[in-house]
Amino acid sequence: MIDRKHIGKTLGSHIVTIRTDNLRRFARATGQNNPLYLEEGYARAMGHPALPVPPTYLFCLDFMQADPYAWLFDMGVNQHDLLHAGQYFLYHSPLYAGENVKISSRIADIYDKTGRKSGTLTFIIKETLVTTTTDTRDRLRLTSGGKIAEMRSTFAVRHTPTAAREQSHA
Repeated sequence: MIDRKHIGKTLGSHIVTIRTDNLRRFARATGQNNPLYLEEGYARAMGHPALPVPPTYLFCLDFMQADPYAWLFDMGVNQHDLLHAGQYFLYHSPLYAGENVKISSRIADIYDKTGRKSGTLTFIIKETLVTTTTDTRDRLRLTSGGKIAEMRSTFAVRHTPTAAREQSHA
C-alpha cells in the first residue's frame, strides 16, 4: 500500500518552451491531419498568432523534465505495477508555439479500490497547473489569473506479490 502522507505533496515545477517541431510531431503521431496543427501559414490565416497546441499535448509537457517519474519511485511504486488510468483537461486559454509555460504538479489524492478479480489497486491522482510565465495582454489569460490549463492524471498501482512479479518479467 502507498502511504497517504504523500497527499498534498508538491512535485515541483519546470518551465517549458512550446516548440513548433514538437507540435507537428505530436499532431502527426496522433493522426491529426488538420492543417491548423501542421501549417503555420494556415494557422495564421485562421486568425491564430502561431501553431496552436493540439488537444492533449499538454500531457507531454509534464514529461519534459529530467526524470518525470521520480516522484512515483520516491513513493515506492514499482514501474512494472503502474498503469495509466485516465486524464482530464480543463482549458482556460489557447496556447501557441513559441510560448513559455510553467508546469506545477501536486499529489491530490491516494485511495484504494478492491475488485473481485483485480484485487486491490491503489489510485494516485496528480493535479498539474499550466500557467503563463510572462505578463500578457490576452484578456482570457488576465481573467484566469495566468492559468492556461488544469490537468488531472490518474495512475493505478497493482499490488502484485513480489514472486509473481519476478516470474512475469523473467
